[in-house]
Amino acid sequence: MSPVLELEALCLMQGLDRGGREDVDPQLLDTRWAMGFAAGIPDDNPLFYATDRDGGVVVHPLFPVAAEWQLIMAIRGNGTGLSTDEVRRGIHVGHDLILHQPLDTAGTTGRHVHLTVRTVAVGRHRAGATQTLEFVGSTADTPLWRTRMTSLYLGVELDGEPLASDDPWPDSPHTLDASHVVPLATETS
Repeated sequence: MSPVLELEALCLMQGLDRGGREDVDPQLLDTRWAMGFAAGIPDDNPLFYATDRDGGVVVHPLFPVAAEWQLIMAIRGNGTGLSTDEVRRGIHVGHDLILHQPLDTAGTTGRHVHLTVRTVAVGRHRAGATQTLEFVGSTADTPLWRTRMTSLYLGVELDGEPLASDDPWPDSPHTLDASHVVPLATETS
């Protein structure tokens, strides 16, 4: 018998049918953390380290992943009915990020970022069950970013019907002309 992602428990715990949200204490988005993230990727763009720049350093556009990590680890498997081993079968299969404003202004850097997360979809895939989480990062009721992250739990069956939130998500941006595409990898292994 395959492990089961318990839909009802998941929805009640993470608020899919009630709009509830899990959150953590606000995290301070400061220059040191922003520069540390850029260095750890590594990205040597000088704007990510320019402490003398008006408005502070430019924060890397993928920085929200670092801010969300604490919340991901805190809720991982909560209310799903999955064992620790089953949770470890989860793989990251989708990630959409919308920045509502640049993360380089004096109004953002040095302020606390409040994070919330909720499940917006659970579904079936031939390889297992899927779960999509939506994160919102904000300061003082001003949205900074939204992220939708999808995990696939390999070999896990969904107990119940697939369910998705009615909350809108923007369409993907238009595809660029192939002459403007820069390959991320130039060699194969």
